[in-house]
Amino acid sequence: MELTRNLSLSLHRLTEFKALLGRGAYGRVEGKEVYVGSLRLLKGMRIEVEDPKIKELQEQGKTVVFTIIDGKLAGAFALADKIRKEEPTEHHH
Repeated sequence: MELTRNLSLSLHRLTEFKALLGRGAYGRVEGKEVYVGSLRLLKGMRIEVEDPKIKELQEQGKTVVFTIIDGKLAGAFALADKIRKEEPTEHHH
């Protein structure tokens, strides 16, 4: 919530929500059907993505998350794990 205030973003009321196991989530926001999820979700909705940037992000090991509003692809963003340097651990037997 603090981040939305700092960025002057507004939040809209979610009136319906459903988790879509292994694909993403569905919600109704301001009367619009909003889906957020994976490429698997898009394929199930028969939405094609031909953007080479998406493939490039996936090849880098990033998870691309898509947003679909009222049946149309509205956007995408990528998530990646930050690789941490782990301290070596000793194993005693």
